[in-house]
Amino acid sequence: MGVGIVWIWQLTQIQPVYAAVEQPIKELSVKDYVRQEVERAGLSWNEVECLMEHENASWNVWAQGVNNNKTTDSGLFQINSVHKNEISLQDRFDYKKATAWAIKKRIDVGHWNDWFGFRYNCR
Repeated sequence: MGVGIVWIWQLTQIQPVYAAVEQPIKELSVKDYVRQEVERAGLSWNEVECLMEHENASWNVWAQGVNNNKTTDSGLFQINSVHKNEISLQDRFDYKKATAWAIKKRIDVGHWNDWFGFRYNCR
């Protein structure tokens, strides 16, 4: 909530009155949101930026790919369908939920090497 000026008209004079006015909160871009969460988790933003540049999604939250083994990669982090018991298809397309899942996976395994784009391009 911000503070704005509301003008009250009276017959003899105009007086400014300060009142609380709802200010819309600007939502972060997808990239800024991911950066915020990565840095909040204490991970390297440079690694994630490289990962995104070399994954098929390339910042596209609706990206979908089919692999030679018939599994699919979905969403911003191109989360593979083998993880269907950990994260639903719907949540793979939700960049906030996918970001949380990817950060947790990275912390749990200690690296981003499970992502093809990172393993072959970002070391």
